[in-house]
Amino acid sequence: MSVRSRLGLPRLFGAIGLGLLPGCMTAPPPAEGLLVRPLDVTASQVAEDTQPPARPVSQTPRAPGTPLPLRLRVPAELPGAEVPPMVMPSASADRPAFERALAEMFPPSPALPADLVPTDGPMLNLAELQQQMLAVHPSLRQAAADVDAARGAALQAGLPPNPSFGFEADTVGSGRTAGQQGAKYEQLIKTAGKLRLAQAAALIDVLTAEVNLRRAQYDLITQVRATYFAVLVAQEQLRIAHLVARLTEESFRVQVDQLRGGQAAPYEPAQLRALAEQARAALRQAENRYRSAWRQLAAAVGRPDLPPTKLAGSATMAAPAFDYELIRARMFELHTDLRNAANGVARARTQVRIAEVTPVPDVNLKVVVQKDFTAPPFATTANVEIGVPTPVWDRNQGGIQQARAQLGRALEEAQRVRLDLQSRLADAIERYETNRQFVEAYRNQILPDQVRAYRGVVQRYQQEPDKVNYNDIITTQQSLVTSLSNYLQSLAGQWQAVADLAALAQLDDLYPAVPEVKK
Repeated sequence: MSVRSRLGLPRLFGAIGLGLLPGCMTAPPPAEGLLVRPLDVTASQVAEDTQPPARPVSQTPRAPGTPLPLRLRVPAELPGAEVPPMVMPSASADRPAFERALAEMFPPSPALPADLVPTDGPMLNLAELQQQMLAVHPSLRQAAADVDAARGAALQAGLPPNPSFGFEADTVGSGRTAGQQGAKYEQLIKTAGKLRLAQAAALIDVLTAEVNLRRAQYDLITQVRATYFAVLVAQEQLRIAHLVARLTEESFRVQVDQLRGGQAAPYEPAQLRALAEQARAALRQAENRYRSAWRQLAAAVGRPDLPPTKLAGSATMAAPAFDYELIRARMFELHTDLRNAANGVARARTQVRIAEVTPVPDVNLKVVVQKDFTAPPFATTANVEIGVPTPVWDRNQGGIQQARAQLGRALEEAQRVRLDLQSRLADAIERYETNRQFVEAYRNQILPDQVRAYRGVVQRYQQEPDKVNYNDIITTQQSLVTSLSNYLQSLAGQWQAVADLAALAQLDDLYPAVPEVKK
């Protein structure tokens, strides 16, 4: 098999949907600790280079006459610096020893792990996951319980005070008689419509609880959407991590073959093996990210035991079209935060009225019916007592001032919420547009150009090896990996912005209900 065929990129590299984990795309510098021992360095110098120093390394630069390997040696404190120098037997003088050393130094790599993404079995789509969440999530049951509690509080607020029945005895022992004994009835009569006003305020709390229930539904739907898209992106990331790991592994093996044929130095495959191991580490990271994303999706749905299942759609599917002005208009008309702000104003107005009528006296009524045992004719008598507190000093002045101040605050809350929503919308639409444009640029131009450049370097290496070396291939390959990583970052940012915009517009169904772009 030719070098070109072994290094040719899979066709998927040029297709839609390329990406890789951030942080695993930059080629590291050559592994200096693996340099072949030069002929002009003595064994003692080599030993000195591989032994940790007895004292901290001096910061003084070495003299210009110091041999270059000593001037460039890796500090012994660095991880990996303890590796011994790489020494290979001569391939021409002792071929069997050379092959044994080659096999020992660069043994076959373990097979890449199987893809974790399910390909068989039932398929779940976003709408089904949202419906499952609405049916089972405990947060919604809590919000529904809050609505019932608010309704109970509203019922209670409109109920008048209970009457009081009892027994009353007066002048007992007067003239050695039983005095006056009988039943009594007491009732506090609320005036100035205070019960009606209290119930009106409580009914506004019911409306607020209902709005909060709806808000909880939107928040959870947003969580399901965001984690659903995160799983799709993690699947794409895992797929590309497999492809890149396969490509870097093959690049490493090609370099080992070149070392076997005398076309490479022993340290060159070591550098490629480091890149291949980085790609395997990125693959393991992608696997962990997929597992975490799926577990987060299961938790958002309210089914933590939901096993990984095949999902409809992909991270490379077309994103919904959003228009800033249409989303802004819908947000200002329907958003639950603005509805709650309006409810807060209505409740604050009612509280002002309650504070204003609080000084109006309530009436205390007391009726007593007694048998008079003190003197004939031992008649039955009735006593009626009516008490009215007089608002002389306490006319609820402080309560009225407090209620009016809270009304002023509630009036400002609506504007504050509008400004906050406007700011969040500006941020979300910027992320949506920027990442969407980046994704389009990477798909249509950047990634295809990177693939063309890589293939061109491989082809020229085969045709003009004296003008292009193998490191040029690796540099171009790592540049492609960097572009893949940036592409995936933009892809993830695009879908997160989609979820955020849908949350601000509070859309029940993402695709069918998305406002169309103005013509």
